[in-house]
Amino acid sequence: MAYTVFIAACSLLLFVYNGDTRASIWLHYAVSPFVYGVSKFKVNFFLVYFILLSLIALVPRRNVDGRPDIRLIRSFFLSSAAALAAGFSSYILFVRKFSLPLEKYAYHFKGNYHSINYFAHIHTSKVSIAYLLGWLGLGRFNRVYDTGYVFAGQVVPWTVAILSASVVAAFILSLLLLNPVLGQWPRRSRVFVFLPYAFACAHTLKCLIDGGIFSYDLLPSLLALDLLFSSYDPSSLLETLKKRWKYYFAAVAVYLGVCSIISMNDALLQVPIGFSFMAAFFLLLFLPLFADRARSPKFIAAALAGFLLVAFYWSMHGWSAIATMSRRLGPGDRVLTFDYPDPAGPPVVTDQSVRTAGMRMIDAYRALGENPLRNRRVAIIRKGSEPTTGFIFVLKIMDCKGGIKLGSTDLMHIDELKPFPPCGNKAYQLRVSFDPRKVPPLWSDPVSVLNQNNEYCMLFLLNHYLTQSGITEYAVVPYYYFNVGPGK
Repeated sequence: MAYTVFIAACSLLLFVYNGDTRASIWLHYAVSPFVYGVSKFKVNFFLVYFILLSLIALVPRRNVDGRPDIRLIRSFFLSSAAALAAGFSSYILFVRKFSLPLEKYAYHFKGNYHSINYFAHIHTSKVSIAYLLGWLGLGRFNRVYDTGYVFAGQVVPWTVAILSASVVAAFILSLLLLNPVLGQWPRRSRVFVFLPYAFACAHTLKCLIDGGIFSYDLLPSLLALDLLFSSYDPSSLLETLKKRWKYYFAAVAVYLGVCSIISMNDALLQVPIGFSFMAAFFLLLFLPLFADRARSPKFIAAALAGFLLVAFYWSMHGWSAIATMSRRLGPGDRVLTFDYPDPAGPPVVTDQSVRTAGMRMIDAYRALGENPLRNRRVAIIRKGSEPTTGFIFVLKIMDCKGGIKLGSTDLMHIDELKPFPPCGNKAYQLRVSFDPRKVPPLWSDPVSVLNQNNEYCMLFLLNHYLTQSGITEYAVVPYYYFNVGPGK
């Protein structure tokens, strides 16, 4: 009965989520923190994968009671390790090829295709998705989703081949292991084992192709799977945890230590917060297995700690986005659209403030023909924000037509252009400021979904300018944002 409910619920969510409605956007903001990502592709994968696992759990099996085959477990971990190694190799080789910094985000553009790459969230490994869609004749989705298509031709082929084969193997093994894992638990507990198993496998498979070895949801997922593979009732799970906690602690310490070596800022903020959220989330998923101890102080403390951590993280990412997009535009708020009717001509900037006055932000995006989950051309500037109107970044040119000729335009000023030797040849440090008399300040602190949308709007404005200048493929590494004041 429970698996039928899971199938019905996930199917309903799939239907709502993929509709072009306001509800689909609210749903995305609500669930995206639990799949660690802003891409609709991830959410769709999780829902389809849960339906598939539920269907398998419903199929009657002979000899389902018993321990999982250790050979299948080892094969799952080995295939996952191979995929992670291949994915990280693709990233390291890509970074070395273009002398890009490990510790910084790099926005990669090639025409209208783009992606983002970072040691804690690798996207070079997503090239496999782009190739698969092309092979299936579905290449049009490369324009709709970030499938890593922008890295095609830049990633070493052998890493794609190993990663693709390993991900397929891990995916199949995760399906084969489901019923043996459920079967070793008492029947009344199996539905409560299903949820942590489904989430742990889904996150692991997602990280193999999108995120990589340092993605903060990978290690908690692997530790959760190790516990599930090694236990058969609540007592054995606690016994396994007592025996292996030192190894788990060492794994976490190594993970955080390596992250701190690469990027101290993320080691102190982003990574520990995200890791703690995933650990707390899995704690809550495991707690129903110990329902008979619900009145014990340890159970209550664990449940309270897990709930508070999950609620805190969700409020930062899920509720914050919902609250921001629910706000109505008031006096002093500005809404602009940036359109590019002529690829060789200047952008057309239109003030839409009067048209969208009084609308909720989510409705303003939709009324202007833009998707707030993948914004490219709409900027919303809230009254009273602390603005930045320029930024310093490193431009790494990968392909261009002719020489490098960058000059100021009516909308933006190239205040500084000089070689940047740490990133090798064709790398320049640029200081770009947008003229505040024509382009209002477009992103500010604290970081929010609105500011991220505005930032992408400006990145695509910059992309239009660089493409016009003959730079057809490049990476942008932001270093510092600033405010140039009320006039230029």
